[in-house]
Amino acid sequence: MANQVFIKDFHIEQELKNKGMEIEVWIKGGKHLGDLQVSKTGVTWCEGKSTKNVSKFSFEDLNWIAYYKKEVLAAVKAARKKEGV
Repeated sequence: MANQVFIKDFHIEQELKNKGMEIEVWIKGGKHLGDLQVSKTGVTWCEGKSTKNVSKFSFEDLNWIAYYKKEVLAAVKAARKKEGV
């Protein structure tokens, strides 16, 4: 889905600190899909340009999502079908 992904702020250190790093995600047609922020505490997804649509996941949350990958993807597929996407 995403055509372009940019690192907005890249720190030279390999270990991510509190500030972490931010990745900008764009889709076809030049639409900004959102920003992915990765820090030492977890991952934050900021949908679009708004700071209101924020989803935060700890690394433990991500581990559970990965463990139940089939169920998560089935739920995503069902939600997309319901929304007509």
